[in-house]
Amino acid sequence: MLNFSIINLLNGLFQKTPRKLDSRREIGDFGEDKAVHYLKTEKRMKIVCRNWKGKRGEIDIIAWDGPTLVFIEVRTRHHRALVSGFHSVRRKKKRALHTVCKEYLEALSTFPKVFRFDIAEVRFCHSEDFTINHYTNVPLFSRHYRAGRGTKN
Repeated sequence: MLNFSIINLLNGLFQKTPRKLDSRREIGDFGEDKAVHYLKTEKRMKIVCRNWKGKRGEIDIIAWDGPTLVFIEVRTRHHRALVSGFHSVRRKKKRALHTVCKEYLEALSTFPKVFRFDIAEVRFCHSEDFTINHYTNVPLFSRHYRAGRGTKN
C-alpha cells in the first residue's frame, strides 16, 4: 500500500538535488562559475571578462585586484583526483597561457603597472560539495617582462 501525504509530495517537489556534472564542459563551467563567485565575494576582485580568446588560446578569467590586473586559470578537479589543479598546469600550458596573456596586455591602450597570474582550483564531490584553493602570483612571466615593451626592459 502506498502512503502519500501532501507534505511528502511537497517535500519531494522542492527538495534541492545536487546538479549532475556529466561532461567535461559542464564540469569546467561549474568550476568557473564557482571561482568567479568566490573571487567577487571573498577576494573582492572586479571581474573584467571570462573566457577571453586570443589567437593561440584563452584566458579563463581576467580581473582587477585593486591596482593589479590578474589572469586566472581555473582548474576543476574531482576530490579524488591524484594531481592537484595547481600541479596540473604543466610547462606546455604555462607557455600557452604566457602567450595569450602577453597578447591581451599588448592589446590594451594603457598598460597596467602590475599584473600577475593566479590559479583557482575547484575541487568537487558533487555540485553542492566543493572547495576552492586560490594560488596567487604563480610564476608565469619573467621578472623583466614589461607589457608593451617586449620581453626585456
